[in-house]
Amino acid sequence: GDLSSRPDRLAWAPRSNHRDVCFCNDLCGRSSLHDEVDVRLALIGLNHKTAPVELREAMAVGEGEIPGLLRGLVSHDHVQEAMWLSTCNRVEIYLVPSHEDVSIHELEAFIVQARGLAEDTFQTHGYVKKGREAVTHLFRVSSSLDSMVLGEPQILGQVKDAVQYARRADTLGPILNRL
Repeated sequence: GDLSSRPDRLAWAPRSNHRDVCFCNDLCGRSSLHDEVDVRLALIGLNHKTAPVELREAMAVGEGEIPGLLRGLVSHDHVQEAMWLSTCNRVEIYLVPSHEDVSIHELEAFIVQARGLAEDTFQTHGYVKKGREAVTHLFRVSSSLDSMVLGEPQILGQVKDAVQYARRADTLGPILNRL
């Protein structure tokens, strides 16, 4: 993709109209949660479309490594919640920043340092999504619409596993837990 359009910071303007951010046709009555999800969710990732297999393998983590990485992320001053999705075709880190002006580069640097990779790994091969775009992306991934093989059944289980790992590491909060 065009890396020149990558945001340097996660700055959002709050939305006031629930219809603009709700994915459930206004039936849920949870407008404040939807507004918060839209304002504060971020995703840093790489996948089969953006990174070679060697890099995806280097970024992939085993089940035993995930709790330490997640706890390290939420101990970072700028992260309140974190979930790490690691499959053979993607590594995506879903984050809830602690404030609106979080530096993407700081978070990316923490992640690549933890994996022992080059500082520019995400600038070269990654992507950043925020707010509604990050939520929509997670739904597309979970439903296998963003997989190498459309409709492959394993990804939903892998997303559920990522949620469980984050829950066990105590890095899920009200926003990621709702997703």
